[in-house]
Amino acid sequence: MDAGTAEEIQKPMHLLIFIPEGNRKSKTVPVDVQDRWVVRLLKLCANLFIGATAYGRGVGVWKKSQRSRIQWDRVTVIESWID
Repeated sequence: MDAGTAEEIQKPMHLLIFIPEGNRKSKTVPVDVQDRWVVRLLKLCANLFIGATAYGRGVGVWKKSQRSRIQWDRVTVIESWID
């Protein structure tokens, strides 16, 4: 079997960043603060990986432990492909 060159076997990686609308106590942060985080991360991804896309606010769910109750959160997702 031919091992191939690094260029032939290297595949792009998919980076997803989830930016919550609140903190762990489910308190929301002001929309302008979250928007600033989104803009800063988009600029960072553009500089590091050529570009990125932010998707509108979605809904996430998480638990601190198996016995804790479900926490709901709104998130913005930033996606970037890394070559």
